[in-house]
Amino acid sequence: MGWHVKTPLIIEFISGVVLKWLLNREVRQWLLQNLFIGIDRSIN
Repeated sequence: MGWHVKTPLIIEFISGVVLKWLLNREVRQWLLQNLFIGIDRSIN
């Protein structure tokens, strides 16, 4: 198996981990909170 065969598997694994992380309720709430704080700071 060459690197060109392994790469899609690695990308699929990483995207699955990221998706689970984003679907985690606590993480999503923290992410949204920081997003709104960042927007608020940029407006003021």
